[in-house]
Amino acid sequence: MSIAGIQTRNPERDRNTDLARLERLTALLRLLQAEVESESAGLRRRYKEAQDAAAFALDAFENGDGEELSATADQLGERMRRYQHRVSALGTQKTFLQELEEKAAQFRAGLQI
Repeated sequence: MSIAGIQTRNPERDRNTDLARLERLTALLRLLQAEVESESAGLRRRYKEAQDAAAFALDAFENGDGEELSATADQLGERMRRYQHRVSALGTQKTFLQELEEKAAQFRAGLQI
């Protein structure tokens, strides 16, 4: 469109460009959320495995099967604490990403008016 020799773009084209950009942003946010969820699921699985191994080691230690099992249980307990800390951090990230996605959706809704 040309007004007094000044070229301007079609507003519909601008809106479509903006919407496409927001679609890419939303897709990226969803990809990141999936990555966070995948990492969380893996950590939860390893946490459960460590929990089971620690319980077995403590049970064996209590039955007099060896001092080294107490140290193993302690190491597994520490590993479980680290897993919990990371899962908590990932939960915070997931919430942040969800909030960003909601903001992007709100922004998109405003563009469609």
